[in-house]
Amino acid sequence: MLHFTRVLHVEDYGFLYFSFKCTHSTENKNCQVQVWTEGEQCHHFSMEEKEGKWKIITAPLPPKWILELEAALEKIVCEYQVETGRPSKFRLLELPGSSTKTGS
Repeated sequence: MLHFTRVLHVEDYGFLYFSFKCTHSTENKNCQVQVWTEGEQCHHFSMEEKEGKWKIITAPLPPKWILELEAALEKIVCEYQVETGRPSKFRLLELPGSSTKTGS
């Protein structure tokens, strides 16, 4: 299991910490993601890699503002994989070209 955190600037919410816990196997590539907002509200959702794209899959779906971050969250997962060099089975061939403010 991989565990990492990234900071993402979200319009109307400021800088938020996204915590990723990712597992992988040949059949299942999954990340559990948590983000805390003001008032200590936690949003928990899952992302899964299918056909080369990371998509939010949890039902019920998280709020719309999180769904709109799907491409940025996919980029974070992919960048972490490239930076650390593991796990190679997790890497995507192309990284999305969206611009986000990330860092930890």
